[in-house]
Amino acid sequence: MKKKGLRSLCLTLVVMSLATACTSVMHVAAEGTETIRMTSRVDRMGEETSLPSLIAPYRDSVDAEMNEVLAISTAPLVKEKPEGTMGNWVADATLHQAELLLNEQVDFSICNYSGMRVDRVAEGEITRRYMFEIMPFDNFLVLIELDGTTTKKLFDHMAASGGWPISNTVSYTIDNGKALDIQIKGKSLDPGGSYSVVMSDYVANGGSGCDFLKGLPHEALNVYYRDAMIKEAQMISEKGQKMTPRVEGRVKVVAHE
Repeated sequence: MKKKGLRSLCLTLVVMSLATACTSVMHVAAEGTETIRMTSRVDRMGEETSLPSLIAPYRDSVDAEMNEVLAISTAPLVKEKPEGTMGNWVADATLHQAELLLNEQVDFSICNYSGMRVDRVAEGEITRRYMFEIMPFDNFLVLIELDGTTTKKLFDHMAASGGWPISNTVSYTIDNGKALDIQIKGKSLDPGGSYSVVMSDYVANGGSGCDFLKGLPHEALNVYYRDAMIKEAQMISEKGQKMTPRVEGRVKVVAHE
């Protein structure tokens, strides 16, 4: 096996080993086959070298990168319904990064609740590894324009499942699984209006039960959803600031006896 091919194989195996904690379905970007004998080899000195020893240098390199501290958080990131600090921060981060990429304002951002794959990240140092654990999927950030009727369907869909993460530019109330009093940038949802929404390509293509979005045109922002989160954390740190995730009452639930 050539050196370049061996390095690529080692990196793949290292990343796979680091991701074993996430039992999730990954997107296949390309498909192909190649036969490689996964055995030990004999080096020039005649000594046998095992596969783990070949992988070790790359594992160390990946570990160092994954352990990089991106920012400091003043509160834990917690995945909760109808609203949690993790979801709020993720939605705000992706909205901000999308607006920077587009150089224009966007109405709001959402994240499918099941897309976040850990329940809690402690306050303090937020590493790159934590971002991969929160969002292990290679989904892209996209912008989609929705009419008022489809926007209402989206909010009703989120309400029916108890609430998804939404950015601080919107709020609504859940009553018997329906979305009421939907506010977008301080104004009530207009059934005849049009709204720009940031989400993952997975959701835009109908994932997480959003069949009503499938087939609608959307603009790819050419950045992974996870990488947008990483960039936001880095920017916060570069400004000498800290992450301040908090629950703000974006989603309220009407209690019925």
